[in-house]
Amino acid sequence: MIPAGKRTELVTIQKPAGEGDITFDDAGRATTAAGNWPTHFAPYVQAVTRGGSEWVKSGIVDDTISHVFRLNWSTEAADITRLMRLVRGDGTTLDIVAAFDPDGRGRDVIIHAKEST
Repeated sequence: MIPAGKRTELVTIQKPAGEGDITFDDAGRATTAAGNWPTHFAPYVQAVTRGGSEWVKSGIVDDTISHVFRLNWSTEAADITRLMRLVRGDGTTLDIVAAFDPDGRGRDVIIHAKEST
């Protein structure tokens, strides 16, 4: 477990306004018909950039940066799904790929997210 003092970045977890209007684009990013993303909650996290990739699709270069976020377990954190997204303090929006309790002890939640640039 990482001490709470290492969790210094404030992020916002957003959820779609209505689950019925969620679609995924060709890159796998969740979008909503209305474009509404209300705040689910705003935790402090420890952020680690894990790597990136780049590829050409239909003559267009696309790249993705992978990040891992660790936050304290809470009922709000336990409810995070891949249909939600994470917004960093600088406004960068990341798609949540997975969120889970790494050891099942209810102390931490790990979020894997990707940033498409």
